[in-house]
Amino acid sequence: MDRTFSPASDFQRLEAAIAGLYAPGAVPAQVQRYQGLFEGYAAAFGPCGQAAVFSAPGRTEIGGNHTDHQHGKVLAGSVDLDIIAAVAPNGERVIRLQSEGFPMDVVDLDDLEARPEEYNRSVSILRGIAAWFARQGCRLEGFNAYTTSTVFKGSGLSSSAALEVLLGNSTPLYARLYREGLINQEFAYAYESDPGCAFLCALGESKDPEAVRAAVAEEARRIAREGVDPALWERVKKGVYGNRVRGLNSFENLCVGQAQAFFTGYDFLRFADIFDAITKEEAEELIASWVTGERTALSVVRAKEET
Repeated sequence: MDRTFSPASDFQRLEAAIAGLYAPGAVPAQVQRYQGLFEGYAAAFGPCGQAAVFSAPGRTEIGGNHTDHQHGKVLAGSVDLDIIAAVAPNGERVIRLQSEGFPMDVVDLDDLEARPEEYNRSVSILRGIAAWFARQGCRLEGFNAYTTSTVFKGSGLSSSAALEVLLGNSTPLYARLYREGLINQEFAYAYESDPGCAFLCALGESKDPEAVRAAVAEEARRIAREGVDPALWERVKKGVYGNRVRGLNSFENLCVGQAQAFFTGYDFLRFADIFDAITKEEAEELIASWVTGERTALSVVRAKEET
């Protein structure tokens, strides 16, 4: 398949490819997204006559989660959250990767020795993959790549803030559901992330799980329309940050956090810098795009009936 496209003349062909990759209702938004991809490439590297376009979909692990860490087998499926990239050769012995919202990574193909200061950073992956190909005798050539992702940044921090805005115990939704007896003090939320996949969940006990699900969905739609109250956002953001800091007192939390950070490629103790950069708009966007009918499911566990 020809994956190269000219931003100036081939967009109809690219649009047809997009239509075969995403759900029909998502195509118009994805077309705009790919247009933004080419614009981002041009801003980072200058105009490009031809660029190869790639989509790396996220995955959800249907069975065998974490067993792959020990060379086990996983039953996985792809989802429509993805990283997309525009890539073109640059005629140099250099790889340049510009991910939207992050500093540019640069790798000299004539210097592929591992660098300790790059550990847990994406540039180390680039350097390591290039080194592997070089050891196989492949001819390496430089390229420029621009990527953008629908997987939100922040190593779970922006997701935690978004969930607290939607479901936290200081929100109007929580107060209403508690007042109506639809949830109790056991109601909670969680965010889980592994390389290539992530999910949000709410959990607890309820006499009417369907009503809780409907209320959460309606609140997500309201936030998508109206946004989050600025005062609530500031209060929630401080609360989530405080919980993260308190977690540093736990040896178990430190061990688990450091291990997860190692495997997902971020610095666990830099969460303060990352958290400071999270915006209300990012939380609103996450809620609007993730908490939708086609991306949510309800699982109910009932007590075994007496016989």
